Amino acid sequence: MGKIILSRKKDIFAIFRSYTILVDNKNVANLYPNSTKEIELPSGEYSIKAKIDWLTSKTIKINIDDDSIGAKLNFRVNSNISILIIFILISIIIEIFFPNRFIKLGLIAIFPYLIYLMFFSSQKILIVDQKH
Repeated sequence: MGKIILSRKKDIFAIFRSYTILVDNKNVANLYPNSTKEIELPSGEYSIKAKIDWLTSKTIKINIDDDSIGAKLNFRVNSNISILIIFILISIIIEIFFPNRFIKLGLIAIFPYLIYLMFFSSQKILIVDQKH
């Protein structure tokens, strides 16, 4: 049996909620902020991803073979949603303190990208990557 270790640091996105960890599209764990889960898997090829609401991470393929029995694979689960929150806060501050039309046009130009990121490219928001 091989072991995968998934860790999630403390972040502001979904601070009171868990990410669902899927191995071969089966729910194997719920990962809360600032926590770590260990999952034992027999030899074989697996796909791992994280999910919360409509957001899913890209799928990571791993292979646990007989040579790697007892080996530990470490993964980190993060979100990039903090960028969106910072953007919203900066927009509010600019609106209050700098009522300049050109700055607002710049913010409006960035807004479609944020909509794209949220709804059409959700795999860029939730990230599962292997720690070395």
